[in-house]
Amino acid sequence: MIADHVQSLPNTNMNEWVGVVLRQAVEEARGLPTPPPPAAAIPRKVDILREYLTGETILEPCGQPYPCQRERTDSEFHGSIEFCGHCRIMVS
Repeated sequence: MIADHVQSLPNTNMNEWVGVVLRQAVEEARGLPTPPPPAAAIPRKVDILREYLTGETILEPCGQPYPCQRERTDSEFHGSIEFCGHCRIMVS
């Protein structure tokens, strides 16, 4: 049943899924609230350049304007899944 569930998830393997589930269990045991889903994708170089040239504000996954604390702290990885080291939001 678990293997079927993980196979139905896009771009996820069993190790990544287990890592995310264990991370959520530890955070819940520590009394941390569930992080919200990302507000935006990680800004790409073209997005950053567009912001510089047009003045358009681009958002980080946490919803803050670029650059936010994610740029200054190390990300945490579970396989290919990235979590912001500052706000804990899954960013990819």
